[in-house]
Amino acid sequence: MIVARRPTADGGTGVRALLDSARGRSVFLLALCCVLLLAVGVKLFWLQVMRQRSPESVAAWRTIAIDEEGRRGDLVDARGGIVATSVREVDLRVWTSGVAATDHRREQLAAELARIAGVDPQRTLRTLAKPGQWVLLAEGIRDPGVIAELRDLARRPAFRALELETRHVREHPRGGLFATQLGWVGWVADVAADGKPLATGNWRGVAGLEARCEAVLRPSGGARFVRRDGTQHDMLDPALAAVGARDGRAVHLTLDPLAQTIVDEQLAAAMEEFAPDWAQVLVLDPRTSDVLAIGQQPAPAAPMPDLKPLPRGASAAQRAAIEAENLRRYANHQMLAVHRVYPPGSSFKPLMLGLVLEQGKATPDDVVDCENGSHRFDRRPIRDTHPRGLLTVTEVLVESSNIGMTKLVLSLVPADAKKGAKAFQPVLDHLDRLGFGHKVGGFAGEENGMVPPLRSMDRVYSLASLSFGQQIQVTALQMATACSVIVNDGVWRAPRILDAIDDGAGGRIEIPPAPESERVVFSARTAAQLRGMCARVVDDGATRRWKPKGWSVGGKTGTAEHETDHSISTNSFWCFAPVAAPRFLVLAVLHHPRKGRYAADNAGKLASKVLGGLLERFEVPPDRPEELVSAGPKAEDGGAAPAGRRPLASAAPGVIASPAVGEGR
Repeated sequence: MIVARRPTADGGTGVRALLDSARGRSVFLLALCCVLLLAVGVKLFWLQVMRQRSPESVAAWRTIAIDEEGRRGDLVDARGGIVATSVREVDLRVWTSGVAATDHRREQLAAELARIAGVDPQRTLRTLAKPGQWVLLAEGIRDPGVIAELRDLARRPAFRALELETRHVREHPRGGLFATQLGWVGWVADVAADGKPLATGNWRGVAGLEARCEAVLRPSGGARFVRRDGTQHDMLDPALAAVGARDGRAVHLTLDPLAQTIVDEQLAAAMEEFAPDWAQVLVLDPRTSDVLAIGQQPAPAAPMPDLKPLPRGASAAQRAAIEAENLRRYANHQMLAVHRVYPPGSSFKPLMLGLVLEQGKATPDDVVDCENGSHRFDRRPIRDTHPRGLLTVTEVLVESSNIGMTKLVLSLVPADAKKGAKAFQPVLDHLDRLGFGHKVGGFAGEENGMVPPLRSMDRVYSLASLSFGQQIQVTALQMATACSVIVNDGVWRAPRILDAIDDGAGGRIEIPPAPESERVVFSARTAAQLRGMCARVVDDGATRRWKPKGWSVGGKTGTAEHETDHSISTNSFWCFAPVAAPRFLVLAVLHHPRKGRYAADNAGKLASKVLGGLLERFEVPPDRPEELVSAGPKAEDGGAAPAGRRPLASAAPGVIASPAVGEGR
């Protein structure tokens, strides 16, 4: 039976009839999907094209600046060994309120830190119990693998409160060697206009070579910018700028580890034998004024360590307190060679005698009447420790006669010169050319020393005192550099401790001396005369018992007594060898030694032992090989004095009698 469909009013079969069929339902659904897809496409086009927004305008993304720290440059000794370097360390901190306040979450973090970094879980749990604080969980982490795992841990949503702080700390592979010379690195706070410290600041060299070489050693910081989503994942965006960190450059020093070891060994022995309040030894290569070693006792066991960074949010007062603590601790790390002055005493005599010889006021063979050890210059009495009569100028130096030196030096100025007269200016100019009265080493906090001003200069007191090393205060670096003038044909050269810097491409840039760092003080002839006279001082004087056998040695002792307490003295001895072509100049200074009254007894022994060790261990060929096979009795044991000593002068020709001034050898 055939059933006919009833036509609708519009002539079709009707929508209901269409939907009733399977084919009709499929067509309808397909059409609906097309309409929906078209709507979505229109919406996406509107959002992505017509209303495009940058990622940083979307709440799910933010731009993060990640600071990068460069590595501080190395300090390298004369033999290529690294004496100060920077090592990267990481500290792990956490904002305690940022960790879910559940035992499970805290226990999970404690377990992870124990596994990764070996942190005690119980300590971690106790630390996390302090709400609302930045606390330190682990510090000083250097293992790259551990650092990488901690970074991954900090990216987990549950542990986003973790933060890793990176820094470079100074490490000293040679321990206490060169401790006082290197100085240290510390936090230095910025200062406001009113002088008050601010919470901001930076890490920099505070003292010693770390401070002097700051401009070269200091790295430059950098930063890279990344897009970071809510899950702490970074998105690389080439459009974002990046500033790379630059490492500091290495500085090569003139300091020699072998020379420093010899100095430190002999200083330790001298401290035990002579028990001074302090002692110091300085070694120069007199040909170049290169500083090879600087030692002192008491000495720090190692350079000052870097201070740990302050906790986040530290106040200006906290930073100022740490800076004050740094300076207090640094007081025990000062380099005596540039930070402490002392009276040179009779060790100063060759430098003043050089001016007398240079101006033609005397020759080494002229004779001086030393008045049998006691003489009055106007109303000032001057005495010699060992009374002598007529002495040649050379013997005045050998016998360390204050009276003889006073007569020689007073000949530089007219007898009628008034106090403060311009006639004294050439003497002060001479001291200035020798480097006294101003800094010579370029170190932070270096002392100028003390030289009497022109207005206080007179003949009987100021000039007479200068003739034997009184009324002047010097640093060991000033004194050693000035004495090298005698060794170096009369030319003063500024002391060198910086040799070269890395050029950043595997090469070295030599550091040339500054143009003003070299000047002529004496003629070569005068310098040669002084070297011969200083050799006589050692050969004929009290320090001959300590002289290293096999080499010719020149030098001069100085015993400067305290102005009011004569039981306290500062004893010094500088010496050089071999005399004809000196390789080393050594200066030793002991303050208030408990054993030995004169410098020849203690400072002379210390400097001679250092000089002998240098000559032997640096394999300097002996210039007096006959001494190595000599079996004669020692002078200090009652044997005869060396045959080379000349008798004291007894003739009158060329006698410098008076007019015109001591204290101590």
